[in-house]
Amino acid sequence: MHPNRVCLIVLLFVTLSSARDKQKDAETLLKRAQEATDIRSGTSKPFRLRAQFHFAGELSSDRAEVEYKEMWRSPDHWRHEISSSDFQQIEVGGKDRRWVLRDLAAEPARIRYIREWTQVSVFEVGKVPRVENPAKGGTWVCATSHLDRIQQSLCFDTTTGLLAHRKLSTTGGWEMSCGYSDYQTFGSKMYPRKLSCFNALGFTIDGVVTDVSEDDSTDDATRFAPSDRSNRVARV
Repeated sequence: MHPNRVCLIVLLFVTLSSARDKQKDAETLLKRAQEATDIRSGTSKPFRLRAQFHFAGELSSDRAEVEYKEMWRSPDHWRHEISSSDFQQIEVGGKDRRWVLRDLAAEPARIRYIREWTQVSVFEVGKVPRVENPAKGGTWVCATSHLDRIQQSLCFDTTTGLLAHRKLSTTGGWEMSCGYSDYQTFGSKMYPRKLSCFNALGFTIDGVVTDVSEDDSTDDATRFAPSDRSNRVARV
């Protein structure tokens, strides 16, 4: 065999091995972060969560204050209430379906950011091609994925393994960066109490959890039942 061909085969083998190692490192990184922050696992205790969000800039002509409330009993019984001066929405549901009752035909874009933030432990394990340190000696380690012209970077604190920063960007030039901080203990898990997001166009989100506590109440089970006027949709 020609020496150049041997070198090419060896180089290809090394490259593939390195890619597999990085994929494994990324999956390990994300799984550990999931386990540490998943307050909605099948073994978690029921809880109530309340948060306040302040939106300003690009996605709203005026400043918007949004309140978020969640009652969680199990993966099959949960309820979200989202309200602001111009929007009200209630969701109830389980693992695979949710029922939505809202006073507008379409969900405002800002609600998606609230949903993504509250599901802080949901990562696409298995779709991350590489892990890297953003700077030599830095305090973060980042996993980066590419899917449908969207790049997502998830950066974790090297000491705690908890999510510290998330960045989304598209091939069209749009970007959004979010920081997660003030992690506090809830049961055996950790949950961020503060969120801060921004992009180059001046859109900002500031969120703070004002309460997260165990729920040992005996509320009427109908609070977790869909309204006759709600729509059933696939959970997102």
